[in-house]
Amino acid sequence: MKKIRTIEKAPVLNEEESSKLSQITKMGISYRFQEGKVLVNHNKFLGYTKDDQGQLVIVLEEAEVVRRIYREFLDGKSPYKIASNLQNDGVITGSEGSKWYDSTVTDERQSWM
Repeated sequence: MKKIRTIEKAPVLNEEESSKLSQITKMGISYRFQEGKVLVNHNKFLGYTKDDQGQLVIVLEEAEVVRRIYREFLDGKSPYKIASNLQNDGVITGSEGSKWYDSTVTDERQSWM
């Protein structure tokens, strides 16, 4: 007896539906931008938080860490060395952790550019 395998079909968006969804998403982002509303995960974004109205506010202590990362980068230090320095000095990460990785430094630096 021969077994026949069946493949379950996953829901798939056709090209037209995908295009419409993309257009609606872009319009929503554009509208929020025009209204001055920013879409930032401020919980892990070093240097900023949001106030009661949802506006970005600079966190001065964290902003100093951001400046330090840039200073060390401009001084020629590698992301690995910067992360090592921050960790050795007990600096808390944007996600309130104590472990710094070179990828964290690179990601933080690229998010501000």
